[in-house]
Amino acid sequence: MIRKATINDINSIMKVKIEAVNVMKQDNNDQWDDEYPSKEMFINDINSNELYVYEIENEIAGVMCITTKEDDEYKPVNWSVTGKHFIVHRLAIADKFRKNGIAMKLLSYAETLGKENDILIIKLDTFSKNKRAQNLFVKMGYNYVSDIHFPRKKEPYHCYEKIIN
Repeated sequence: MIRKATINDINSIMKVKIEAVNVMKQDNNDQWDDEYPSKEMFINDINSNELYVYEIENEIAGVMCITTKEDDEYKPVNWSVTGKHFIVHRLAIADKFRKNGIAMKLLSYAETLGKENDILIIKLDTFSKNKRAQNLFVKMGYNYVSDIHFPRKKEPYHCYEKIIN
């Protein structure tokens, strides 16, 4: 079941985040670390009603932020369409539930929610070293658009889009 996260979920969400960091480290991918994303970021996502969890038998199996707020770093990107959009951030799956298609189900949920809200396009980005996310996005029909840079990393982030309406 996918639902909006609540503040009561924060410890479980942070556990998923730590597990995701460990997997990234194994892949020589330092997109996330001990400081990013922070507990405060997840709490802000919750307070903004933008954080969703995938729950299986009362356990948090995955997490994802869906927002309409666009980072300044996205401004130079030539998206295919302009207009109403969702941006997906902080997508992570708990170790116990990996390889079960949960990330695909979360992205599909974002797309369905987008269609219901007349969203034209879903935008997302991932670190250039994050091959798992890149493969997922391509598999889900997202198209590479361009690279952007965030202040905390030397390497670029790849931007992807999917037109849904």
